[in-house]
Amino acid sequence: MQLDLNLHLADGYKSPSQRARRMTEGWFAGQMYCPACPSPRLEQTRGSEPVVDFLCPDCGAEFQVKAKAGPLGARLRDAAYQPMIARAAANRSPHFAFLGYDSRPIHSQLTLTCGRNTVPSRSWATCVQ
Repeated sequence: MQLDLNLHLADGYKSPSQRARRMTEGWFAGQMYCPACPSPRLEQTRGSEPVVDFLCPDCGAEFQVKAKAGPLGARLRDAAYQPMIARAAANRSPHFAFLGYDSRPIHSQLTLTCGRNTVPSRSWATCVQ
């Protein structure tokens, strides 16, 4: 597995968050396989789904990629709060791929979490061990 992010995927983007999103989603699309089944690839969604970034073409597993510069901490921001809470309450949470990256050199660290372990709470969706 290649751990370096492709800097060229961010060409043309000015916003640091957009640049990071392009690079981390590009890395995930190129490096990840489905951890829920033997599928060797995942397909990126078109962006119209606020909670799902990737789908497995074989088993239908859904994944959301959350990336953060630096080491992963106890909290990550999520722009689609209400849709995520609604899916968690309906027991339809996607699997999460938490990706931490360093900017010099661009290098990534990946943590996967099963979506069934996500339950709604007042402040966010909390992962249950």
